[in-house]
This record gives sequence, structure tokens and C-alpha cells, in this order.
Amino acid sequence: MSPTAIACPIQPRQEPTSPELITIMRLRLTWLSYLALLMLIARLLNESGHESVQLLDRLHLKGRRKISGIDLVSVIRTDYGRQKVAVQVKRYLSTTISRAQVDTFRGAMIRENIAQGILITTSTFAPKAYLAAAQHPTHPIFLVDGERLASWLIDLKLGVEDVRSLGMGPMQLKLDVEAFERLEIFAKRYASNQKGGK
Repeated sequence: MSPTAIACPIQPRQEPTSPELITIMRLRLTWLSYLALLMLIARLLNESGHESVQLLDRLHLKGRRKISGIDLVSVIRTDYGRQKVAVQVKRYLSTTISRAQVDTFRGAMIRENIAQGILITTSTFAPKAYLAAAQHPTHPIFLVDGERLASWLIDLKLGVEDVRSLGMGPMQLKLDVEAFERLEIFAKRYASNQKGGK
């Protein structure tokens, strides 16, 4: 069991999710442009109870960020009040995220005075990455690998559609291809507007 660093609000599954659908979703996520993936994760966080989710300014689709090492910031409500969360996203097909990458992300959090973080990847984490994520209780990091990310999206019905006839019988979910196409178009328009505004 991988250790959980912070209480990231992930909805429990209401119905069993097909392993095949999880695999298809995970693969489709790796095909998204980086900006489109960030936008999808921003919506995922919103749907999961995060507030004030902000996509940090990027000069272009794979460009530099104003805050190096952090892609998104959000706010969550805890027993101690509202707390800011830093989010970093790694889009890989098979590259394993190392402990060093977790430590580097924590360094960015400390520089920006953000106590909690979520590191999301479409691939997997090395065992030592999980240890590093939970090692510093003052700056915990929650790790979400590709399988968990795909399950999280499916649970919240993001990027999938119900293909039941007339809505009768057990839910039958499949990848919503058109939703991903619309997301990519929106991301390209957003990037174009950002460039035009500079």
C-alpha cells in the first residue's frame, strides 16, 4: 500500500470500473497536449472540492512557468482553515517518477511558502518516491499515478460517457472521444490568446 501524504479529496468509486477503460483513459491522457492535460486536471480538482484553482501562466504549451516547478495552485478547506495546495503534473507514458523529482517539487513548494502538494503523473512512481512524499510532515505531498488519475476522472464522469440505451440498465461507460477533442481545441485557443495578450 502506497502511503498517503495528505487527505486529497478523491471520490470513492460508486460502481466497479473496467480495468480496460482505465487503461484506455490513461493512454488517452498521454496523448493530450500538456496544456490540455493541465486544464483537465484543473477541472478535476474543482469537481473534487478544491477552490480557486489557478493555472499558472505559461509562455507557451511547453514553456517556462512564472513559478518554476508548480503547474497549478488551489485552496482546500481543512480543520485548520483554508490552505493553499501546489500541484505539479508530469505527462509520461512509461517514465517512472523518481524520489529526486519529488524532492525537487517539495523545494518549489517551500520557496513559494506552500505547505501541501499534489504530484500527478500519467505514468508511475518509484517506491522511494512514495517514501519521500510522506517523509516531511510539514510539507506533505500526495502522489497520484496514471491508474489512479484515470480512475479519479472516471469516478467523476470526466472524459467518459454513458452509452446505455435510454439510460436503462447498469451504467456502461466509454471514453468520450469528442470531449477530448473539444478540450484540445479549447487549449489551443487559450494558448493563442495568451500569446496575443503578451
